[in-house]
Amino acid sequence: MPLTSPKCFAALSIIVAAMSPYSVFASTAADDAFKQGVVSSKAGDYAQAIERFLQAKKAGKTSAALYHNLGVAYFKQGRYPEALTAFEAASRSEKLASLSYYNMGLVEEKRGNQADAAKWFEKSRNIATTETLRRLAERKLGLRDSAIVPYIVYLEALVGNDSNPQLVDETSNLAVERDGDNFLGTLLYGRYHFGGDAKQGGYISGTGYIRRYADVNDEDATNLGIGVGYIQLLRAWRLDYQLTANQLDIDGDTIQNSINAALNAQYSLPSAYIDTRIALETVNGDDGNGYDYLSGERMQLRMRYNDTFASLRWRVGYELNLNDRNQLITTDS
Repeated sequence: MPLTSPKCFAALSIIVAAMSPYSVFASTAADDAFKQGVVSSKAGDYAQAIERFLQAKKAGKTSAALYHNLGVAYFKQGRYPEALTAFEAASRSEKLASLSYYNMGLVEEKRGNQADAAKWFEKSRNIATTETLRRLAERKLGLRDSAIVPYIVYLEALVGNDSNPQLVDETSNLAVERDGDNFLGTLLYGRYHFGGDAKQGGYISGTGYIRRYADVNDEDATNLGIGVGYIQLLRAWRLDYQLTANQLDIDGDTIQNSINAALNAQYSLPSAYIDTRIALETVNGDDGNGYDYLSGERMQLRMRYNDTFASLRWRVGYELNLNDRNQLITTDS
């Protein structure tokens, strides 16, 4: 059940406390007071629950479950500063950290501190121990609900007009202008995840692009690619390692083959994110068809800052592309 209301908020918190291991130990005054506090919380008597939890604390119990349930009771009573303090204490436990961060976000949301609430929701999202909790935190952050699916398929068709489809005269190697021509293009992309999910784990991908001209058929192009990758979550970072092979054909002839190795890294901020890309590509031009001059290496470096203002999404960044290719053969050479 989603934690979008204080009622649900308390319910999950009590479940966490009920799963604590104290029942296997001999009953003590502190344990009894703690259990009585849980019973009072379930009955909705949060004032009594606070009294019992404080008794357990005074008797020597300082578990994360105690602080967490104390925070729930304070929250239900509208005592938000005390609730925040209790959840901060509970967050020191690795087991309850992600849930405590989420609840701290709810507290700050109630207090009207949206920036602080977003900070805690983001921290909860980054270390969420369950898929449900991660998705709840993403909803609070205004992110699209990203249910995990094992595959992704994207298909796009486009129609356009190319004013100069044939840039080079094959007999003279000189750039010339040709009459424009209409074309039809189709892009298909697919990704299948294995050994994990769409947020973390391995995947294979495939890309196909086909462009067909109405009249200038010798410029018809086909670009096919296949790749493997691995996505890793590292605190606020999302790292995507990729290795892709591509082949470009024009008019049925293979123009070039290429291998691309890339690292895409995304760093999450409370209300924005930074994405970077480092890629190195080795290109082999087909010598048999006279395209050896395309052989060489390309490098791409990119960094962008992405944010939202009102309902507008904007980004600013810098991209550097370096080419180290064989020289284009011209009539002068």
